[in-house]
Amino acid sequence: MLEEPWHLSYPFMIEPDGDLWMIPESSARRDVALYKCVRFPDKWERHSTLLSGFELADATITRHNGINYLFGAWRDGAGGYSDTLAIFLAKDLFGPWLPHASNPVIVDRTSARPAGNFVTIDGKLWRPVQDCTDGYGAALGLAEIVELTPTTFRQIVRHSIRPGPLWSGRKLHTLNRCGRLEVIDGSKIQPKSPFPIPKDRSLSSRPEPTQEIVQTLSRRA
Repeated sequence: MLEEPWHLSYPFMIEPDGDLWMIPESSARRDVALYKCVRFPDKWERHSTLLSGFELADATITRHNGINYLFGAWRDGAGGYSDTLAIFLAKDLFGPWLPHASNPVIVDRTSARPAGNFVTIDGKLWRPVQDCTDGYGAALGLAEIVELTPTTFRQIVRHSIRPGPLWSGRKLHTLNRCGRLEVIDGSKIQPKSPFPIPKDRSLSSRPEPTQEIVQTLSRRA
């Protein structure tokens, strides 16, 4: 879909005035870039740079009380991506973007890093967050934004989502909602071989498959 000579991930999309825009994470380049959709989903053109000189991961924008707020996990030399949250604000999507007066607004690995787009439910603004207490992608949280102005910010984590019966994977990464559709992504450990390999034997020394094993593989195929 989009190729650049640096790492890209977390493709945040926004459609403010009918045009579709994307902000992929490009923290390795130390900027936050805006791409315009020319042909969905396979053709995008770099339009502008919203922020430069910042190592910001998982940039996520919400518009609140007439102001655009850009949230991102900030590595400023002291904190890490998973524990430090910074906010930038602008009246227009194209900027100029100014730092929030209280940056960093959160230093807490349980609820700093963004984990998806904001949603408004019954007049309340919610932010999916990554809970990295037990490592990156260990769990998700849903934080209610109870105060957001150019000088103040406060959130309360109301719900926690962890791997369990409804998610057989090992980790959770993001949660997004569009209309009635909700999408969650994460990871799980998937053995590459259908048969266990003894620790003292390598693949090269394995015996030829028996007829029983061949039949089992045929049934699986």
